Amino acid sequence: MRMVASHPPMNRPSHSRADEALGLLLLAIGAIFLLSMLSYHPEDPSWNVLTSRSIVQNKVGRVGAYLADFCLQGLGLAAFGMPVLLFGLAWAKLRSRPLRAPLAKGIGWMGILLAGAGLLSVLFPEDFIVWPTVRPGGMLGTILATQLVAVLNTVGAALVLGMVVVLALMAVGDFSVIAVGGAAIRALRHAVARFRKPVERASEVPLPPSAESTGAPKPKIVAWETRDFAESARAPERPASQREQAAESVLSL
Repeated sequence: MRMVASHPPMNRPSHSRADEALGLLLLAIGAIFLLSMLSYHPEDPSWNVLTSRSIVQNKVGRVGAYLADFCLQGLGLAAFGMPVLLFGLAWAKLRSRPLRAPLAKGIGWMGILLAGAGLLSVLFPEDFIVWPTVRPGGMLGTILATQLVAVLNTVGAALVLGMVVVLALMAVGDFSVIAVGGAAIRALRHAVARFRKPVERASEVPLPPSAESTGAPKPKIVAWETRDFAESARAPERPASQREQAAESVLSL
């Protein structure tokens, strides 16, 4: 009988706990970014606002006020892409997925933020946001849009910035223009098919059976005789001979 030596299981290097810890940390940082920007108030103390008020309206306190002012003043509404990036990294770490091509993805995210800020500055006016101190694309987006519009005008600048955003999305993830276009066409066809079904069902409703198809006797139409009640109520006229006799009797008197 052959004896097989049993070896103790080797300790495989597992980074699941470290990945989970890093993922939770990134998730918390992304939540801080998002809450601070959503609760941004122009009168809170920040880099360019001095106030004597002790109450800070930002949900993350003074740190959130300074952080939101820095992000929104710099990138405008495009700054909301930063918590999205952090949430994506946190999800990848929580699932212990390796980050492939980190340099290309980092450049892609920078392109999304900068080109997105410039595109927002081109498409929307400065008073589009209710916050008076924040522009749609922030300071960086305004500078980029101003330089491109001076060379390419508004339409050309919008096309270039939109193309940069699409290319950056392709570098960051599995974004495909053909796949997105195909999905949009399929969704449109599905919506049209759902709209046409009630119409087709209404046209397929059978009509009530006719008398010929069921063999039932046809209804008889009875013609009612009409009478002229005005003529029947009128008194009959006297004959001509009676009228002449009545006239002669009157003259003889």
